[in-house]
Amino acid sequence: MSFPFKKKIKLFYYYVEFASRVNSNIKKGLSPKAAMTDAVDYAIKNNFYGDFFKKQKMEVLNMSLTEFNQEEYDREKHDDWFEEGRIEGEKSGIKKGILETAKNMLLKNIPFEIIQSCTGLSLAEI
Repeated sequence: MSFPFKKKIKLFYYYVEFASRVNSNIKKGLSPKAAMTDAVDYAIKNNFYGDFFKKQKMEVLNMSLTEFNQEEYDREKHDDWFEEGRIEGEKSGIKKGILETAKNMLLKNIPFEIIQSCTGLSLAEI
């Protein structure tokens, strides 16, 4: 009996076997490059994904050895969010300061046109 998902399971098995081999090699003390190279060679020897690994060995190694640092990514993203928030807060604070200045000018009976000229606010905002 043939299952329609048999091929998908096989492809998933290859992926799990490959990743497991890399992790096992690292646990044995191999460098990431050596661990990955061994796993790729193993995949070639066992014909994982046809001849994909054989044809794309250098590309797989280069892509796999480019480290992704989650902490650094989160920190950079956090810094971006922080900077965006800082800029928005600064704009908001400036606007509040201008409105407060306009209010104080109104309390001193300074004409609308002068307040508008000094603050850049519209008559509606004043």
